[in-house]
Amino acid sequence: MTKSNNINDLIGQLSEELEPMKKRCPYRNIAAWIILSLVYIGGVIAYYGPKMDLIESLTTSTFLFEMLLVLGILGFSAMASSFLSFPDERQMGWIRNVAVTLFGVLLLWIFANIVEEGGDFSVFFLGSCYKGVFVEAIPFVALIILTMRGHSTRPYWLMTMNVLAVSALGWIGLRITCAMYESMIYSFLHYLLPFAILGAAFGFFARKIFKW
Repeated sequence: MTKSNNINDLIGQLSEELEPMKKRCPYRNIAAWIILSLVYIGGVIAYYGPKMDLIESLTTSTFLFEMLLVLGILGFSAMASSFLSFPDERQMGWIRNVAVTLFGVLLLWIFANIVEEGGDFSVFFLGSCYKGVFVEAIPFVALIILTMRGHSTRPYWLMTMNVLAVSALGWIGLRITCAMYESMIYSFLHYLLPFAILGAAFGFFARKIFKW
C-alpha cells in the first residue's frame, strides 16, 4: 500500500461520520425576515392606529428624509447581519460600514432636532417605553434565532447589526403611530435608547449566543 493510499484511508476514517452540508444563501433568509417583520410592523400600526397627522407628515421633506434614512439602516444592517453569520463574512464587510455610517447620520439628525427643540428632557415623564419594547422584542428574538444558525467569527458585530436592524424597524413603526412624533427627544428616550441599552446587555453574551 502506498503512502498516498494510507493518507486517503486516514481521511476517509476521519470524515466518514460527517454529513453533507447544504449551501446557505445569505439573501433568502434575511429577505424573509425583512418581509415578515414589515408585515408585523404593519399589524402593529393597524392595532395602534396611525397618528392623526400622518398624511400631513408624509408631505414634509424632513419626515421623508428620516424614513428613507431609517429604511436604509434597516436594509443594510439586516444584510450585514446575514453576511456576518458566515465565517468569512463573504468578503462583504463594507455593508456593515454603510449601516454604521447611516446610523451615525441618524444620531446627528436626532441631535440636531433635540437642539432645535431646546433640549427639554422633561418629556421623558410623559409616557413609558413599554410600547417600544413590545414593537421590537419579537423581531429581535426572531433575528437572533435566524443568525444563530450561522457560524460567525465576529459575534459582537453580528449582535450590533441585529440591534441596528430591529431598532430601525421599531423606529419606523413607532414614528408612524406615536402622537408625540413632533418631539424627537421623546422618541429618542422612549423608543431608541431603551432598546439600545437592552441590545448592549445582550452584547455581553454575544460569544455564547453565536458560538459554533
